Amino acid sequence: MGSSRLALVLLVLLPSLASAFADLDEILYSVSKQNKIPHSTKGQLTPLQLLKESVGLQYERHSASQENETYAPYEEKNVIIDVVLKTVFDSVLKPIYLPSSENANEECKTDLMDKSFYDNLKARKLWALQMVDSWGKLPDGFFFGNLRSTGMYEECLNVWANFTIKLGILGPTELRNYTGRYCQIYYDLAPKNESQQDLRSGIPMEDPSSPLPFSYGTCIPSSCTAEDMWISVNETLASLGLVLSHIECYNVDDPPEDLTPGDETMLAFIGILGVLVALSTIYDVTTSQLNRSHMRAGAWQIFIGFSLYGNLQRIFTYKISESSNVITCLPALRVVTMLWIIVSVQYEVATDYITNTVDSLRYQDPLIGQIVTNGWLAVDTFLFLGGLLVTYRLLPFAVPSRPMRAGQMFALYAKNFVRRFFRLSPTIFFVSFFSATLLRFFAYGPRADVLTSFTRDRCGPHWWKDPLFVNNYILGHNEGHDVNDCLDHCWYTAVDMQLLLILPLLLLPLGLHRVAGLCWLGAVSLGSILTPMSIILVHDLPPVPLHVMAESKKFEYMWRVYLTPWCRAGPWLAGVWTALALYDRALAKVKIPKLAVFLGYLAAISLGLGLVLGLYPYNHVMPDKSYVDNPAMSAAYGALARPVWGLCVAWVVFTCHTGNAGVVNKVLSYPGWRPLGRLTFTMYLTVPLVQLWWSSVQFQPVYYNYLEKLFQSAGVAFIAGVVAILLSCLVELPLRTVLDALLPSEAKKQEDRIKPQKRDPESGKFLSTSMM
Repeated sequence: MGSSRLALVLLVLLPSLASAFADLDEILYSVSKQNKIPHSTKGQLTPLQLLKESVGLQYERHSASQENETYAPYEEKNVIIDVVLKTVFDSVLKPIYLPSSENANEECKTDLMDKSFYDNLKARKLWALQMVDSWGKLPDGFFFGNLRSTGMYEECLNVWANFTIKLGILGPTELRNYTGRYCQIYYDLAPKNESQQDLRSGIPMEDPSSPLPFSYGTCIPSSCTAEDMWISVNETLASLGLVLSHIECYNVDDPPEDLTPGDETMLAFIGILGVLVALSTIYDVTTSQLNRSHMRAGAWQIFIGFSLYGNLQRIFTYKISESSNVITCLPALRVVTMLWIIVSVQYEVATDYITNTVDSLRYQDPLIGQIVTNGWLAVDTFLFLGGLLVTYRLLPFAVPSRPMRAGQMFALYAKNFVRRFFRLSPTIFFVSFFSATLLRFFAYGPRADVLTSFTRDRCGPHWWKDPLFVNNYILGHNEGHDVNDCLDHCWYTAVDMQLLLILPLLLLPLGLHRVAGLCWLGAVSLGSILTPMSIILVHDLPPVPLHVMAESKKFEYMWRVYLTPWCRAGPWLAGVWTALALYDRALAKVKIPKLAVFLGYLAAISLGLGLVLGLYPYNHVMPDKSYVDNPAMSAAYGALARPVWGLCVAWVVFTCHTGNAGVVNKVLSYPGWRPLGRLTFTMYLTVPLVQLWWSSVQFQPVYYNYLEKLFQSAGVAFIAGVVAILLSCLVELPLRTVLDALLPSEAKKQEDRIKPQKRDPESGKFLSTSMM
């Protein structure tokens, strides 16, 4: 939330609150005098505190009156106090915390009668005190940005009221009992016009995870419904110039949600995979211990591919095949990039649910804060790696050792695309379909709707887009400021797959004429720079998705630039060029002087820091107008940042793989990175869901600072890592085994036959002499 928005909120809200409570000050003071409450509390007691103090003192007087009959003069004062407290309760507290409209249902009205609730509260019944105690009050640090009065969720749900009430003067006595129903109420400033509403927030007001509206929690009898509460609070807030936007209520006696056909289908998927994993694990361990190699060959290899024991070994082994020409520094790049993404996203998670909204700006504003604010560059590293690896594997077909017909070559490209599609899509399908079905059952607490609304409104209608890799486009009627996607972070996998479609057009010309092919690739690379530059200039867009910008402008930037393959191809093409360099005979033989290596790393690090920290004038709380109003500067950065970042990563990969990086290669090629590197794909899928789940189970607002976010990130990384291991063993690795058996990789076989020259990191000698 920007400082200007927060200032507007405070300026408009505080006069309304002041007018609502101004008349209470003298009442509270007079009551405190009558009730012997210390005079120092004048102007400090809230109505709820007054009730607590008064009830406590009345209880003490009642005990004293049993020992001393001369205490009777206080009874007359207590009558006055009760009248004042009853007036305060009815006029201020009840319309906000309890349904009071005549439209409430009859059961609710009965349970809220004075003899049902207020008299039990005055009599110090524990259940009544619990209900009032669980109500959200004006929180500490309101001027510091603590805008959420959540109350005590579980205290409310533990309320169990049991009392008798006499219906009428001569009517029968009725036993009443109910439990507590916790309600989270979200409200906002009433918009004067559409432009003001758009200025405040482009996020739909019914979304409780948005920085606005404000919210508080209350506890009502379970006989009352959310609709009863809506009518009452809506009338009260309207008189204060506020508007009710959302109410979510929870009760332990609510019937459990029924399983939908989608839920049952997902459970069936998990059950089938679970049985296969269990049987395969037993078979794998048994045949391995008995040394029955003939029972592990042939078609049995597919069945053993579901073994939890075997797949855990595949994940956590440090060894790699001696015959494979692996780029050993890539696992470290994957892991570091994944950690950067986790920390960057965690800084944005639950920013609507913090106790220091105003103070949090100083943690986002400094120069060092750009490291997490501009974490979007991390995904460009993944795009670079995607372009590098597919090209590295397919280059033998671009310049084959023996002539191949065009049909054969296109068939090999098609086979590679199909393999990659079915290698990624089933795992993405499992995660997206799970998010659309069973994920909502993990929601619990006063913010459960953050997760359930994500499942219901986001994933329910749109889960199918992610496994088909079309989730980065607006399909059908657009609602709100997003492309109506479930796993919106999977735009990366969609872009990566869409760029893979053009790879044959880039590599096939190299087989016909090397120079012409390189010129064609250079022209495409230049187009990947000019395309986003033109779009940013024409539509007057920012260089990147800035931290402080209008929601409508951010959305336009996202669907015009950020999510489109033609604007994100820069780092991917840098990966293609790097693969060509690694296969080039002359470049592979170059022994780069140490001074040149040092200067190269100095340049790469300087450029990388410049890209990350260079947006400070834009991402400042008060952006520099000379930068914001400079379209040429925005276009230049928006077009060049991503390919330049790809070149910085390319230098690291090239020097490490050719044996020129020295200690850098030793660190990045350390085998300990490999197990974590194998989990980055499944972690990338699950981390945002773990972060969303974490946000939805917060019972109280948290304090926003560096250490808090660091510890949160560490916890998210650990939990997401465990989930990623389960997902890999249950879905990704078993299905990859099936895919390798049904559609073996010809590129892998060709790669084993044709190898580029590669230097040994220790001796500097070439390990292979065969070249394309």
